[in-house]
Amino acid sequence: MKKLINFTLIFAVAAIFASCKITDTPSISVEKDNYIVTASGGSLVIPVTSTGIDDVEVDYREEYYEWTVDSETGDRTPALGWITIERVINNYEPKTRELPSFGEGVSLMIAPNLSGVEREAYIRIKSFTKSAVVSITQVPLLTTSEE
Repeated sequence: MKKLINFTLIFAVAAIFASCKITDTPSISVEKDNYIVTASGGSLVIPVTSTGIDDVEVDYREEYYEWTVDSETGDRTPALGWITIERVINNYEPKTRELPSFGEGVSLMIAPNLSGVEREAYIRIKSFTKSAVVSITQVPLLTTSEE
């Protein structure tokens, strides 16, 4: 009889622990989906709330910002684009018992736009299996000619 009571007690405790399972759900959100920056460029911080930033990627609308092509051989090498990821800013502020949610940011350095045309890039910020995309549009430097 004592074995039956012990078995029942162990089964009840196991059932209670199984019902209290914490599920970890990744999340990510950005304050704004797009930014328009001036032709002079400069520093830009994208505020992010997530379960931890794992990766940040820059994807340019124009391919020529991604590769430099050797005119003699046709070989391609990665180009230094007009957006540089300076750092991921981590300020730990847990908000739940599950995966902690962080108030973070992605710091970018944007080069001046002397090209005369508008340029655009997409920043993909990843947290585990989730991601958020932010578009960056940079207006061209307006030149006035005085004759």
